[in-house]
Amino acid sequence: MNLSEFQRKTEQMIVSMNEKELMQFIYKLTRKVPEGKREEFITMLMQSGGSHSIEEQAKIMQRNKSEEQKIQEEFEQLKNNIGKIQEGEMYIHAYGYEQGYWGDNWKYEYEDPEGVGNIYENGCRLLVRCVNTGLYAIAEEIFNLLWKNEVSVDDEGDGFTLSVEEMVSEKLISVNLENLALYVWYAVYQASSKEERVKNLYAYLSVPIFKHIQLEKLMQIGNAELTDFDDFLEEWIEFLSTKNGNTEEYMLKDALSMHCNSEEILKIARRVSNIHPSLYLEVLKTAEKNHDYERVCIIGTEAMEQINKEYVIRSNIALLVAEAALRQGDEDKAKECLWEAFVSDSTPVSFLRLILNTSNPSVYINRASSVLHNITKSHENNCLSQELKKNNISDMDLSILEFLLGDFETSMNKCLNIKKSLGWSGSFVKCGIALFLLLLVDGEGLGSGCRRMLLDAEIYMGFKAEEFYRGTRYWIEQGNIETVKIKEQEVFRECFLKWKSMQEVSDGKKEEYIDKLEKMIDGRVQAIVSGKYRNHYNSVAALVAALGEVKESLGKVQSKQMILQKYREQFPRYSSFIGELRTYGLMDVRRKR
Repeated sequence: MNLSEFQRKTEQMIVSMNEKELMQFIYKLTRKVPEGKREEFITMLMQSGGSHSIEEQAKIMQRNKSEEQKIQEEFEQLKNNIGKIQEGEMYIHAYGYEQGYWGDNWKYEYEDPEGVGNIYENGCRLLVRCVNTGLYAIAEEIFNLLWKNEVSVDDEGDGFTLSVEEMVSEKLISVNLENLALYVWYAVYQASSKEERVKNLYAYLSVPIFKHIQLEKLMQIGNAELTDFDDFLEEWIEFLSTKNGNTEEYMLKDALSMHCNSEEILKIARRVSNIHPSLYLEVLKTAEKNHDYERVCIIGTEAMEQINKEYVIRSNIALLVAEAALRQGDEDKAKECLWEAFVSDSTPVSFLRLILNTSNPSVYINRASSVLHNITKSHENNCLSQELKKNNISDMDLSILEFLLGDFETSMNKCLNIKKSLGWSGSFVKCGIALFLLLLVDGEGLGSGCRRMLLDAEIYMGFKAEEFYRGTRYWIEQGNIETVKIKEQEVFRECFLKWKSMQEVSDGKKEEYIDKLEKMIDGRVQAIVSGKYRNHYNSVAALVAALGEVKESLGKVQSKQMILQKYREQFPRYSSFIGELRTYGLMDVRRKR
């Protein structure tokens, strides 16, 4: 229930209650007020009552005036102390040292004999008192004073500065930054004119601590109601609808959840789908939660037509529609949605999900090839907002997809193009060799070397069982994320074997590929072991073992043991490497005396 609905229902019930019923409700409410909120509750009752005598009102005004005078005095003292900190008269002492063997973890021990941390803590407490007293402009000034002026730190002659956030992180001050942000935003809200309010509040969103403010929590701050709040919500929603960015997306959804129902959100989603396509997703999630699968299909189809195909979020929408279509028995609709999911998020996992959940994979394989030819290739996906993230494909994913599409010649050539046996990080060859070994091994039973290749391939593909099952019948029938996660490797193995059953590789090609793989693997072993790169001994031992297992599966008896023994004899003095060979099945054939 959002805030608007809550307020409407509350108002309807209050109007229907008599005075006695309202009194009983207030008595019950007092039992639920926590101790820290009781003074605030009493203040709210006093402000709402309006039935104080002239003497009582005079006392309240006198107390407020006295508090305001104290605050003004403390504010002047705070400005004076911050001035001393900026002039270098007051600072924090530090002693830095390396923690760890490689000096990659620098630590500091701090001393604060002049109480700089206390000045900042007291300043934050003073800000809260300003808000509770209604001195909103001073509260703003205090925040700017604290936030813009960093503290100097002396490190035995060297110096650096710390911001408020860094002082909290270093445990030099104890301040709840999330709570502080709420009080500051409340002060800005109350101090701003109706015409300037949206602009003034938005200006603060560039400061990190304001990025996750919730309007409902904001309403619980201070002693006065937020003036013109309904009007503000409408203006705020309209304003954020024209701005993109992760913070803007979060704030917009937060405001919509308080002010609009699903139909109203849908109207806005249609109007701003090019800036905030995630609003369509919010509408669909609500419909799915209500088991309104027909609405999911209708609105989801509309969303896929409206949203740019380049946006990854369109893939998430397509998968929701696929699930809803399956629940309605529309298999054809579900298949097309899996295709649209791949079009907007062309990853290896999306491709496997597509071809392994259809009765005619060849049709989609041909269509997928054309998508890859036109897709933007990029290592990074820089965008202002996650909801506008584009379907840019990395070189690694592109190479994996070419392999999965059955273009083995291109994949093998990419592996062979790496002329050196070292410096393979980030290149396709490490993943490519693992994929080829898994492709060539005959049978479903995998030895220890090929099991390691399977794990490597799973990691390089970024395979997640939960992601693979989205939009499929399995997800509907099982829907148990924990069960799926437990079987992660087993799921990938089944997927790979099912994909492999669709491939055809002639015996001649198998021999050709094995010869090329053997040369690459041998070069890798020579470079790694001779160079004493111990961190890689296990990976090359796995390659050697997997190669032997492939040969054995194709009828060459004892190939694995022969190749393991070959490298043992070649590197007899490298005990760590020999130990890794034993991990993958090397048997000790030396005679015992």
